[in-house]
Amino acid sequence: HTREAMILVLSAIFKRDLDRFIRYLLVIGTATRPIDRRAFRADALLFMDTCVGIEKQNLEVGRMLIRFLELLRQYGLRIPANLVLLIKSIITIEGAGIMLSPEFNITNVLAPYVSDLVAQQLQPAQVMTRLTRYAEETLFFAKRVPEDFGETLRRIRENKLEIGFQ
Repeated sequence: HTREAMILVLSAIFKRDLDRFIRYLLVIGTATRPIDRRAFRADALLFMDTCVGIEKQNLEVGRMLIRFLELLRQYGLRIPANLVLLIKSIITIEGAGIMLSPEFNITNVLAPYVSDLVAQQLQPAQVMTRLTRYAEETLFFAKRVPEDFGETLRRIRENKLEIGFQ
């Protein structure tokens, strides 16, 4: 799920689709505190504005990823450790590449890989596999709704329903 969501996050950035960008961030990230959605939306838009419209050869991927991590940290969104390690690795590789050769551009290295990942996601077999998995998960939870609803009604009738707010 994480890899798929990260591909969707990148796709949303480059398509400048703010709503999808925020939605996917909230899927891969875990909020450690309440998020001010209005402020988050404004800052996410600023982040996207710094990424979009820059020519591939001028895109500083390391700085973009650092800003990405700062945005997540600012709003208390925690992402999976393997994703943080991937981001830090890309930042390190870009820095080392530039030190060895000032004209090094990591986007030339990453572009074919990202293109392959996106192409894999769109292959009919992959789409069918994901659709099947989503249908199974949806059915699993849909079967539980009547039981959970009945349990909630029972607790209300017995005056044992407790609702906690944070």
